[in-house]
Amino acid sequence: MASYADTIVELGERMIHSWEEDQVRDIHHDMMQLTMNIATKTLFDLDLEEDSSHESSEALDIVFAEFNKQMTNIYKHVLTSIGLGRFVPPVSRRYQEAVERLDQVIYSIIEERRKDPRDRGDLLSKLISTQDEEGTVMTDQQLRDEIITHFLAGHETTANTLSWAWYLLGQNPAVAERLFTEIREVLGDRLPTYADLPRLTYVEQVIKETLRIQPTVWWISRRAEQEVNLAGYRIPVGSEIAMSQWVMHRDPRYFDEPLTFSPERWNNDNNIPSKFVYFPFGGGPRVCIGSHFAMMESVLLLTMIANHYRIELVKGHPIELEPSITLRPKHGVKVIPHKRT
Repeated sequence: MASYADTIVELGERMIHSWEEDQVRDIHHDMMQLTMNIATKTLFDLDLEEDSSHESSEALDIVFAEFNKQMTNIYKHVLTSIGLGRFVPPVSRRYQEAVERLDQVIYSIIEERRKDPRDRGDLLSKLISTQDEEGTVMTDQQLRDEIITHFLAGHETTANTLSWAWYLLGQNPAVAERLFTEIREVLGDRLPTYADLPRLTYVEQVIKETLRIQPTVWWISRRAEQEVNLAGYRIPVGSEIAMSQWVMHRDPRYFDEPLTFSPERWNNDNNIPSKFVYFPFGGGPRVCIGSHFAMMESVLLLTMIANHYRIELVKGHPIELEPSITLRPKHGVKVIPHKRT
């Protein structure tokens, strides 16, 4: 984790120095590009060229948009529910082309690493060298499926979290000022390190509160392995039960003034809600395996940017929720960065 932290800080610093003061930016786009570069470096020990990174971001945007259409397609759900799923129209050509573009990037990574299979200490090295009990290694298709999962989960969710954090901080200048005060007290004007994380307590609280009020994963589901009676309802075997972080995290039974952005609510350990109430990373056997990495990355990047720039929201820019696989800002988050003196 310490070496990953160094990589995060290095790539974060590179992005910060590429910004121009007082220039309008879509910080959601910036966070997507940055976390994608971090994911490819820490997971696969690769530096994506800017063109490849931009192309991958565009392809991901299309994939999420088309998936959202599928999720909200009433026609599809009605046909499926009455056993006529075969009549559901296939996914669009636009979606297929976006997946193909992502596959080109991923398969090129796999091909390159097959040629040089030495252990680089990253995830892909472990996947390539893994064998089952019969000594069989993963096929390119299997590697691709593993990589795309980690690739998506390893950057898109963190980018959303940071985007929503900047939006909420822009709406709450007193919180932003307290955040900056802590950062300067801990760091001065130097870069953060892994060792600084335990002292950046308010920064962590800002991330936790962002994940509460704007959870990037806004719902999960589980399938009943046996029949259950729950609060008088019979849940048959095989039923899929949906649980929404968006709903639970805003429930006034568990959070005072739930619609208020208040990182201070995480000051007291007694205020920490049950894991069945606050679950931004899911729960149970399938809790997010990258939760610690995601928190570290979010805290370090928020710290670095806030220490260099005061972020002002562009007035009049529409902020609209896009509840797809994750909760994204549909039109991005437009900001103006003002350099700290």
